[in-house]
Amino acid sequence: MAVRKKQLASLVAHFIAGVPEVDRTVLRTGLDELTRLENFQVGNKVTTLQKTLSGIITKIDKDGDIVWKCDQTGAVMTGTPQSLLSLRSRK
Repeated sequence: MAVRKKQLASLVAHFIAGVPEVDRTVLRTGLDELTRLENFQVGNKVTTLQKTLSGIITKIDKDGDIVWKCDQTGAVMTGTPQSLLSLRSRK
């Protein structure tokens, strides 16, 4: 959650500062992406917030943690729903 808050704050600050690459469209897209509540299911493709790693959900623990297998390393990782983004609608 802290990473999302930091990314949201940075996006808004860049917009307010008038950074040319962050217009209203970029701001709206970023806000939509970073505030979306995901409905994760086993088999969904996911990525980390910074989009450096991706993989497939193998299990959802009873406490809500997401267990997923990393495409890049093959490692089995566990994270919170807030630390992942769904790739099912991204192209």
